[in-house]
Amino acid sequence: SIREELFYDAHDFDRETVERYAGYFRRLTAQTSAVTLGNIDILNEDERRRLIDINQTASEFSVNKSIHELFEEQAARTPQATALVCGDVKLTYAELNARANRLAHLLRRRGLTPNARAGICTERSAETIIALLGILKAGGAYVPLNPEHPTARLTLQLAESNALILITKGAARNELLEFRGEVIDLDTDRSLLLAEPETNPPRVNTSGGLAYVIYTSGSSGVPKGVAVGHQGLVNYTEFILQRLHVDEPLHFATVSTIT
Repeated sequence: SIREELFYDAHDFDRETVERYAGYFRRLTAQTSAVTLGNIDILNEDERRRLIDINQTASEFSVNKSIHELFEEQAARTPQATALVCGDVKLTYAELNARANRLAHLLRRRGLTPNARAGICTERSAETIIALLGILKAGGAYVPLNPEHPTARLTLQLAESNALILITKGAARNELLEFRGEVIDLDTDRSLLLAEPETNPPRVNTSGGLAYVIYTSGSSGVPKGVAVGHQGLVNYTEFILQRLHVDEPLHFATVSTIT
């Protein structure tokens, strides 16, 4: 026979949790004569049902829409509502949509095509949100770049993602001299942006298109880009809103601050 004793720190675990763990261990030891590990089951019936229930996550979502389309719909519903606050900058949905539209029109004129990648290398600011929205509205996919990272890493990300355009702001532009594609500086190119229309550009991409490419830390080797599509992003965003019990339509760009 096997005598079992379980010692635990009462400051870290309550008795109910420890008894549940002890149940796992008893069921495991009772099945050690199983032919294969796959036949061992440490869950009781109640726990198995609970595991099945919490994984029932299927839900309806806006399968035929892209994330920026949902933002545009919200901007049309509540144009004067606050959409973004970052430091001293405060933009309504109408203002944010107009500024993103100007950038989108300029990006298209500079050659950004559907699913093409555009890098964003700016300090975290309101312009960062404007840039990613502008890229999405233009039909492209954004590649976020941290200006504090080494130049070699940023150059690799731009090359590996096949970025056609780089959006910067101020000093960040000087850190990427090896990039040979189009560069839009949100400071020095302000007059060009102001000359563009504020209207929503015609849709050129599909809900199955690419939304962004984000790179891993690279701690185990060369950083790898992870591609995320609009459907996955819309699905995740609307699911989170349901979990947060937000009954109103999508509030894609509503933030209190950018950190």
